[in-house]
Amino acid sequence: MIPSFLAIPVLLFAAFLIPLAGIHKKKLVPLIAAAATLISFIASLMTIPTLLNSTNKILTHQMGNWQAPYGITIAIDSFSLMIITLTTFIGLLAAIFSKKYIKHSKPEYYSLLCLLLAGLTGMAHTGDLFNLFVFLEITSISSYALTAFYTEKKSCEASIKYLIMGAFATSLILLGIALTYGLTGTLNMADIARATNNNPSPTIPVIIGLLLTGLALKSAIVPLHAWKPDVLEATPIPVGAIFASASTATCLYAIIRILYTIFDIHLTTLMLAAGTITMLTGAILAMQQDNILRLLAYSAISQVGYIMIAFATDTTSAVFHLFNITIIEALLFLSVGALLINTKETGMTKLSTMNLNPHKIIPAAFLIGALSNAGIPLLNGFSSKWLIYITTLETYPLITIAAVLTSALTLAYSIKAYHMLFRSAGRREGEGPVTNPSILIPLITLIIICLYFGIFAEQGELISQQIAESLANNNIYIQAVLNK
Repeated sequence: MIPSFLAIPVLLFAAFLIPLAGIHKKKLVPLIAAAATLISFIASLMTIPTLLNSTNKILTHQMGNWQAPYGITIAIDSFSLMIITLTTFIGLLAAIFSKKYIKHSKPEYYSLLCLLLAGLTGMAHTGDLFNLFVFLEITSISSYALTAFYTEKKSCEASIKYLIMGAFATSLILLGIALTYGLTGTLNMADIARATNNNPSPTIPVIIGLLLTGLALKSAIVPLHAWKPDVLEATPIPVGAIFASASTATCLYAIIRILYTIFDIHLTTLMLAAGTITMLTGAILAMQQDNILRLLAYSAISQVGYIMIAFATDTTSAVFHLFNITIIEALLFLSVGALLINTKETGMTKLSTMNLNPHKIIPAAFLIGALSNAGIPLLNGFSSKWLIYITTLETYPLITIAAVLTSALTLAYSIKAYHMLFRSAGRREGEGPVTNPSILIPLITLIIICLYFGIFAEQGELISQQIAESLANNNIYIQAVLNK
């Protein structure tokens, strides 16, 4: 068994154990969630040496000893392992952060959190389209419930909107999967790739269109992005950090897996166009926001555009930026959550008049995340953005100009937000400093990662290059899974 696969049953077990524990021992609830996410993260780390020592750098496992393509296949390469590790890591930090943020240790919150992480982790493990859909549905259902967690008008409205848009997206994906099975007679990703490579069909563009549209909606790619700011404004901030980072990264992973591995097609023009529009639109809309959570939501949308552009031009820079943005968005959301832990106010104008008196780590965390998001040197966001600038400048200089302009806009609204949240004059007395370790430890950990991969960028580039090489040839994946 692949070590990282242990994360799925552990998280599912925790999701069902937490409500039972919550009946009599509510204090155990956050500890169970933290323990489950810690075990999951450790299992992910244990998989790294196993993968590096494996043949072709791909790990496979057939559930119930049914041989592919007939049984359920677990298939992990370096790209999927990166997503699994990021998801369990961000999940661990969110669970730790929630201990202080979520009052009264509510069992339903932690149960849904574990269910969400199980779904995201499962999406990156699966080697067939049907189970990709199953885990996507687990992720979606838990996401809808977490969005409505506060049971206020705003959160319920956002949850309903998310449910409608999500149901439409999953319907498109399910239709695409049904057409795939009708065309190939299989749902195993490697077997679909083998079948479609040997027998091209006019149905394939329809299938790709359905799958990509559904996943683009899940990833909040413009113009399918309208639900995301409402959801991130309404949901508990630790969950919002997962939505903006790990959840987005996993959906982008699914898009790249379908394009690169299954159909061996890059759609360069489409990715460049959608990425540029997403990048600019997100930044422009973020400039107009007074609500800090909506600003961060549009900022996250903008960064997805960079990743799409990078995948169209240079996979190494795309993988590196995907990693960096996952860390950065988690840092931004958690630092804002630490600031707002004792207030429900999210408007920057009103917050600028309040003296919440946060611990000095909190403004430092937000500033580092904001500057890294804008691509300032010596921070990890610059390391990957610089690669994107270089690779696009050679072939698409206009896109390079758009990317630099977007970074300038990002810097502008980031400085504005930092000033209004932490440096405005005329404040009145507030709640006092936040010093709880469950708040500070996740922030300090994310700060260290941002600084490390900014100063030692070459290490991130090397790892990203190795991951990119694993995506370059789908024949290796096909042979490893089908054992042919």
